[in-house]
Amino acid sequence: MGLVSPFGMGNEAFREGLAGRGGFAEASVLPAETFPAPRTHEVRDWNPNLVLGDKGHRHFDRLTRFLAVSARLALRDAGFRDGDEWRGGDTAGFGVVSATAYGSLDEITEQNRIAVFEDPRYINPTRFPNTVINAAAGYVSIREELRGPNTTIVSGRTGALLALAHARGELESGEVYGALVGGGEVVSEALYVGLERLGLFERFGGLHLAEGGGFFTLEREGDVIERGGRVLAILAGEHTAFEPPEDDAALAHTSSAAAARALRGATRGERVDAVVISASAIEPLASAERAAVREVLGEVPVVAPNLAIGEAFAASGVFVVGAAVALLGDEVLAKELVGVADSAPKRVAVLALGQEGQASAVMLERA
Repeated sequence: MGLVSPFGMGNEAFREGLAGRGGFAEASVLPAETFPAPRTHEVRDWNPNLVLGDKGHRHFDRLTRFLAVSARLALRDAGFRDGDEWRGGDTAGFGVVSATAYGSLDEITEQNRIAVFEDPRYINPTRFPNTVINAAAGYVSIREELRGPNTTIVSGRTGALLALAHARGELESGEVYGALVGGGEVVSEALYVGLERLGLFERFGGLHLAEGGGFFTLEREGDVIERGGRVLAILAGEHTAFEPPEDDAALAHTSSAAAARALRGATRGERVDAVVISASAIEPLASAERAAVREVLGEVPVVAPNLAIGEAFAASGVFVVGAAVALLGDEVLAKELVGVADSAPKRVAVLALGQEGQASAVMLERA
């Protein structure tokens, strides 16, 4: 696991933030004269040079740097990287599956401004590739020399869970022996203004736009053990569902029915010790997720880390999977968040509900 979150860079910063011992960035990437007090939770103490060095990423945009740092942290954590040396097998069998909702929207906005208000001739050709939705994941593969399948999934808040399911399929088919799975999102002026004009900040008082990214390495359990690696969690089930809105013109549609079907399919009737939901302060999404949990699992402890982190769309899915992994391996954190006194949970379900009627769930087991 390798995470970049509003709590800071790295897994330890994320765990400290989950436990309520982390803060948020004081400065903002948004223009101070236009947004004097933005409701954002941006990556704290962001310095990619600490992980990537000071060369080779000058033309990367913010999202690509999030993913590049997360990838290197995850590969180190898994034992695939020792410094710059690759410790795995043939990199043609190692893939990348990354999720995002808006991609490099900040870079797209900037290049559009240059084209409209100056002249298209002034667009920097070294930065223009960043405007492509799958460029960030592509740069991760290039930088880490991973030559397996490279996939970018665009499905909003459910994307990271769908990425896990997609990577599991690649593993089961034998197409890869391992994959980086995750995704990311960035705070941008265009996205913030969009949410503001939709009235979301006014309607939901505790809502903050958040950002970050993360990757997990997914392998067959036997392969991890054989190479002397450490299993953080076992992907024991996954399921996705969709419930269309009654009105095709609906701007947003939250479906507890889809969430319940996804959760039921992922858990398969197994006992679950806790559920991590992707709910932020957007109340209709949170209510639908909680209703689905009650319908399928009854009165099980529910953890909602994004209530503190903020709404990060595709990165929200990364954060809830990261929180579930942390709960499975940390008895102290589990006691603080779930109330399990004797040991860490054995099974944790993760649920993400999108605003277009789609839902995804996975079940993780303690190794």
